[in-house]
Amino acid sequence: MDNKDNGEYRFWENEDMDASIIRMEITAAAAFAAMASAAFAAPGCTKFIANTWEFGYAWPKDFVAVADEFDKTAIDGVGIFLKGYDKDGKLLGMRDIFCADWTYEAFAPLIPDMREMVKHKAFRESFCSSFRAPLKNTGRIAWEDDETWARVARNMRVAARIAREGGFRGLQMDVEDYNHLRQFVRQPEEKPFSELSALVRRRAAEVFGAAFEEYPDMVLLSFWMLSSTPSWYDINDLAGFVRDKGDLWPSFVNGILDVLPPTAKIVDGDENGYRYEAEKNMFYSRAYRVRRGLLPLVAPENREKYGRQMLVSFGQYFDMYTHPTNSSWYFPPLDGSRLEHFRVNLTQAVDAADEYIWLWGERFHFVNWADGYTENPSLYKGTWEERLPGLTAMMKFVKDPQSFARERMEELAAQGRLVNLVSNGVDEAGADTGVPKFGTWRAGDDKGVGSFGIDPKGGEKGGPSLCATGCLSGCYVITLKGVKHGEYYAIRISGLGEGASAGVSWRNVENKYVGRAVKMSFDGDDMGKWRHCLLPVHIPAGAETMTLTLDVSIGDGAKVWFDNVGIYKLHDAPGPEPDPDDVEPVAGK
Repeated sequence: MDNKDNGEYRFWENEDMDASIIRMEITAAAAFAAMASAAFAAPGCTKFIANTWEFGYAWPKDFVAVADEFDKTAIDGVGIFLKGYDKDGKLLGMRDIFCADWTYEAFAPLIPDMREMVKHKAFRESFCSSFRAPLKNTGRIAWEDDETWARVARNMRVAARIAREGGFRGLQMDVEDYNHLRQFVRQPEEKPFSELSALVRRRAAEVFGAAFEEYPDMVLLSFWMLSSTPSWYDINDLAGFVRDKGDLWPSFVNGILDVLPPTAKIVDGDENGYRYEAEKNMFYSRAYRVRRGLLPLVAPENREKYGRQMLVSFGQYFDMYTHPTNSSWYFPPLDGSRLEHFRVNLTQAVDAADEYIWLWGERFHFVNWADGYTENPSLYKGTWEERLPGLTAMMKFVKDPQSFARERMEELAAQGRLVNLVSNGVDEAGADTGVPKFGTWRAGDDKGVGSFGIDPKGGEKGGPSLCATGCLSGCYVITLKGVKHGEYYAIRISGLGEGASAGVSWRNVENKYVGRAVKMSFDGDDMGKWRHCLLPVHIPAGAETMTLTLDVSIGDGAKVWFDNVGIYKLHDAPGPEPDPDDVEPVAGK
């Protein structure tokens, strides 16, 4: 059915849409589907995009001056505020996208520094600010105002060109109604909803059509897309609810989708993610909601495009973990640490998101800026790492554990501090080396069956290796004592033969299991060749020992080999977190 009848836009009802989907109750099957979708994303594909008050006064040249310091952080990109000067020397920026005529010449001086920025890993996925909700300087914009909307479309074309030529990944937009102008809510004096929503949809197509024409393979990162639709109660008819509320935003989103080229992506940033709690599986349920539960708000002709090119994301708010207890934006310690609370939430956010997590912070800094940079006077002195010790390592681990481990092991090796806590993985099975020794274990029904020993020349490079023969269910075992919550380790193993795997578990001082055990698999599928595994781990709360098992499940006469077994400490446990009330503004007390 054509839902644009003669240009009139309307929501649709009962078309290829089970009513039960409209309700926001997540069944066990639906939750599993959401988790499965996230679980099979490519490892390490998530990018962290930073947006903070800290950047409010920054020009691209300011980022370039401290790019090496940003490269030490876990971020992959930043959102910058487009700023330039018109021919009369007036400063232009996103605040006046509705009321000033932007030109390419006004912003082109930014391009050389932008190109320098993206040479650094911390800025490769950066975004330029663009469309936003109107502010008091313009007031609410009439949807019938052809001149103003044409100006916005031209300005968006300029922004897209600057982003493309500067090597940025795309544009960023923030449609939060800071000045309560209700741009995306129908007013009593305006046209009937069905007529007005068609006009709103057309305006969005005009504005973003210009941007996509200029930069057809951009990523458009919005702090809100359809995720802004209320989710705190069940709604039996979502499209009807939006219509009754006069909510024009879904119409605007459909206008963007109308002109979205197949080469571009849209990111629904779901700013509500600030308050989501992993303990309640909120990231999984909200990801399902965006992917499936909000489809009644998407025009049928746009649903395939929406499913293919709309990416689920979440905003994460640093200040939730640094604000004092009297703030309404406060998350308390978890297992004695607010960093741990952040780690648990960020881990689930990354797992549930498609490609991007955007970060918002207000009171502190990522880096100490170079001389001459104008500080935002609303900030406090100090970095986020200083306010949440261990933050950088935690974010790197959560984002891409494998890269985190490899980079840290290379760094420690270069410093001569990479220490294998189990020697070479073989000597401890017999010789007295002063390090933990491997023991063995077999299932009750397998006692006395097969053998665990050393093959003097069976190693990956011809040296000795561990070798098990004919054991249906057993393992080599080694335990490290004195591990501490918050430490990071890397476990590296080589294995040969079908039926070889490994696992890691933790116990407390009472010898009871804590945390979740981890099972390890080797890379590749050729069982006749040596395969490898690198597993980074974070020590859970309450752990006092860490046990590594080299697991064996083979038939009579079959063999498996293990070599190059290594356990390496990557980071100590973080230090104490500062008193959240002990702060000093950059402008002085």
